[in-house]
Amino acid sequence: MSTFGEKSTSVYVVGVKGTGCSSLAVLLKKYGVEVRGSDREEVFPTDEVLEQAAIAVESFEHDPGKPDFAVYSAAYNPETHPQLISLAERGVPLYSYFEALGKLMETKRGIAVAGTHGKTTTTALIGIAIAHRKAAAAVVCGAPVGIFSDGSTHYGGDEWFVVEACEYNRQFLHLKPEITVVTSLDLDHVDTYADLEETQAAFMALARQTSRVLIYNADDPGLRRMVQLLEEEDLPLAYIGYGEQAHGELKILDRKTTPNNLRVIFTPPSSHRAPRIEMHAAEGEEAFQADAWVVPLPGEHTERNLLAAVGVLRAMDEPVAIHDFFEFGYIKRRSEFKGLIKAQIPWIDDYAHHPAAIETTLKGYRKAYKPGRIVLSFMPHTYTRTKHFLNEFAASFMHADVLFLHDIYGSAREKIGADTVSSKDIVDLLAQMAPRLKVYYVPDWHDAALELKKVLHAGDLFVTMGAGDNWKLGYMVKEKQDA
Repeated sequence: MSTFGEKSTSVYVVGVKGTGCSSLAVLLKKYGVEVRGSDREEVFPTDEVLEQAAIAVESFEHDPGKPDFAVYSAAYNPETHPQLISLAERGVPLYSYFEALGKLMETKRGIAVAGTHGKTTTTALIGIAIAHRKAAAAVVCGAPVGIFSDGSTHYGGDEWFVVEACEYNRQFLHLKPEITVVTSLDLDHVDTYADLEETQAAFMALARQTSRVLIYNADDPGLRRMVQLLEEEDLPLAYIGYGEQAHGELKILDRKTTPNNLRVIFTPPSSHRAPRIEMHAAEGEEAFQADAWVVPLPGEHTERNLLAAVGVLRAMDEPVAIHDFFEFGYIKRRSEFKGLIKAQIPWIDDYAHHPAAIETTLKGYRKAYKPGRIVLSFMPHTYTRTKHFLNEFAASFMHADVLFLHDIYGSAREKIGADTVSSKDIVDLLAQMAPRLKVYYVPDWHDAALELKKVLHAGDLFVTMGAGDNWKLGYMVKEKQDA
């Protein structure tokens, strides 16, 4: 019987234009698999990558034939989608996207990058270092990465397989990795987790499925507690923490900003190759040596993401050094610099859609860019998340100076809707909590461009943020300002 991902086998991907499924399709093609797929006819950002990989995209009405395997996006139900029903009737094994990743990982040395926040950036940083080192590894990231030739996918060989592992609906439990990274632990997907304890239980289950190394953010109190509980189970795992609260080679000893505005963090000298420098100590103390790392994105959270990547490369027994992250380029919608408005106002776009991530990211921008004002456009994602974290959302926006708030971008999987919560509820809260914050409630972001043109001026930092499509507002404003 054929193995999923085996050379010369065939795979049909239903919903192939999705970010995850398109990346998987491209990677399978690299492995020598014959790949076809189907999706809607509308234009997707992944169209170009699929065309470059010579992956045929058919309509949902097309007969999928009888491939060796079929993969489907979470957006489609195998019990109701005509193509998936047809494939099942023909005896074709059907795998969801994460089931397929799990099957593929069975034949590789697997690395899962998990966490409520930071997993995309961390996966990208791992991939960037792997690409620079020419390591025998493939990487599937949750967003396009500038130096990856295949959008969200990097292919450098068959030994290792690095996957961004989403906790939604416990999907990451289809993975059985050798190395797991956990960047953060927060309650987020409240439609699938009742509370933080349930979320922690899912991450602990992933750790138990990990065979060798758990790399974790030691500055996250929830993760420190989780590791304590896991250590009591006497699992065959090495635990490697990173951050200010860590012990060992990934502890942040100090951080500096150079005269040319480069952010550098310092960690203890390691047995691995890394640039070592002499650190000047306070009066009466001895100087000490440290390893140095340049951080390519704003925010202290990205310092920890970089150290997680360093930890992974070391666990792979790959030498890693400061220059391995120099070819950073960009990660789509992760503190992505989109250009200047009117040649003087920086525009940054970010995917942050959880209150904790919004607060951390805005604080990072404040420190890195030192703007006169942060002007933020935000579109909440899902009614369940907005309703559960209403107060937290309001508090997180207090780190901006001007807020353009738009209607909630809902999800088809939700059981509640606009009759239960709206962005106006956040506006009302902010009127009480932060009366000095200038708030513009513009339900449809398309209608905000003219007002933004009046509001933005030199010294501002303009930020589009959220999981919706309000990032397009930046282009509208740029066109009006540059005209």
